[in-house]
Amino acid sequence: MPKFTILTPKGASFTVAGGGYAYEMEALEAIGAEIVEAPANEAEFIAAAKHADAIYGKGMRITKPIIDSLQN
Repeated sequence: MPKFTILTPKGASFTVAGGGYAYEMEALEAIGAEIVEAPANEAEFIAAAKHADAIYGKGMRITKPIIDSLQN
């Protein structure tokens, strides 16, 4: 089980589609983290983000409702 969860919007990417997170995981594996993708619409992203340890926005607007819903 991962020690930390980093949530990111599904489909948004700074790299090619399906490129994965190899570069990010080079640094994150050492601390026991995982990257989880969530739907990019605000309501579903909020539901998934509640217990995330970090958010990797990748261009998604992080709104006040998203921030207010975070518990970690």
